[in-house]
This record gives sequence, C-alpha cells and structure tokens, in this order.
Amino acid sequence: MLNTSPSWTAKNASFASRERAQTRFLLVDQDRYNRQSLKQCLLGLGYGSIAEVGEPTTALEKIEEHPYTHIVFEPLNSPIRVDNFIRIVSDLQPDTIILTLLSEPSVDDVFQMLAAGAKGFLVKPYSVSSIDEAIITASVVENIPDVILQADNHTEALTYLILVALDKLATIKRQARKFATAEHEIPKRRLALSRAIQLANQFLNCDAETFHNIIIELCSERAIPVDEETSKALLRLREKKGNSNRTPAYS
Repeated sequence: MLNTSPSWTAKNASFASRERAQTRFLLVDQDRYNRQSLKQCLLGLGYGSIAEVGEPTTALEKIEEHPYTHIVFEPLNSPIRVDNFIRIVSDLQPDTIILTLLSEPSVDDVFQMLAAGAKGFLVKPYSVSSIDEAIITASVVENIPDVILQADNHTEALTYLILVALDKLATIKRQARKFATAEHEIPKRRLALSRAIQLANQFLNCDAETFHNIIIELCSERAIPVDEETSKALLRLREKKGNSNRTPAYS
C-alpha cells in the first residue's frame, strides 16, 4: 500500500505535496459531470493519480486489478447497495480509505455506511476545502466504534461520540506536558473531536435542553471527572429524575 501518512503541524494534520502526489483515487459516480467536477477539485488540491468510472461493477473490476489509496462512491441509483459495495471493497483492499458522496443524507444513511467500513463522507454541495478536510480526516481518524454506530438511540450515540473524543483529546494533551512524543497525536485527536461535533451538528435530532441533559447523564454514568460543585449538581439531577440505578448506555 502507498504511504499516505499525514504530516503534522502544531495544531493540524495535513498532507504534504509529496504525500498528496502518492495517492491513487478511484471516483465511482454514474454522473459524468459530477465525476469531472470532483476530479478537477482533487487535481487542484495536488492529489495524484485519479481514475474514474460510472458503474460500481466496473469499479470492482478495477479494484481487483489496481491498488487505490482512496475511493469516493456516489451510491445514488447504484445497482449495488452502498453497504454491500463498501464491504466488497474492504475485502478486496482492506487498507483503502472509502468515502461516500451523499445528498441530504439521514443519520441512518451515515451510520449504515460507517458501520459497513467507510471512513468518511462528502455532502453535496461540497467545496474544495470541505473535500480536502473530509479526505484528511478519513485518512487520519480512527473508525467509530461499532457500539456507537449500532446504537438504537442515535442522539445518545452522537453525544457519547463527542464525549469520547473530548476525553481522548484531554488525555493526550495532559500526556504531552510530560512527554514530547505525545504532541504529534494532538492534531489527530482534534480531528476526531471535530468530526464528532460535525456529525452532531448535522444529525442531532433534539433541542438544546435535551442535548444538555443527555451530556449530563452520560458524563455521570461514565464517571467523567468533574469539579465538586458540578458533581453535586449531577447527583441532585439524578435523584430528581429517579434513575440513579440506571444501567449505563455504553460501557
């Protein structure tokens, strides 16, 4: 597999020119205009070899013949279901980073394709900067745990994803104060938190008060460290709600 490890700066992850040139993209979209538009954006960003096909069946044939670092798949009107296509590609090329190109996706759509093995997605209409951000994030950030993707309550799952990402970022920043080698992980953790927040902003189906209550509930269940005053407030809230013995949603 080609080396497309990102370069690190103090706060951000990015691909250097050499790393961008090493990438091999396959664009799978039945709309020729869309393929050409995306191809021009990728070329403008300095990414390397870019192949394109209209039919997913043709794409699978090409995948069997050539290695690709990234595949962008538009599932609209595809004869192959998006989750099936992703799983087949993952079996053929486990290291390939798969992104889907979606129009007005629902949270179910996104969770389905992430659970199947996609690393990210682009939402139409997209910009050059959003394309680059999606590619870098998908290339760097770890997969979302299955326990989150398969949760029945997507609102709670998205909230929990934010808390996990925030906790990991805080942990690595504490470690970086003692060990300089930990600093290179900070941009990766920032991206993970950014992805979690973006997913929540786009798909969280609840009002601010409900979201606030879910955060409090999950923090208390997971015993996330908080100050004494906040701890007392959490305890009063749990007693008021009468669910102090509730089984944790995630463990």
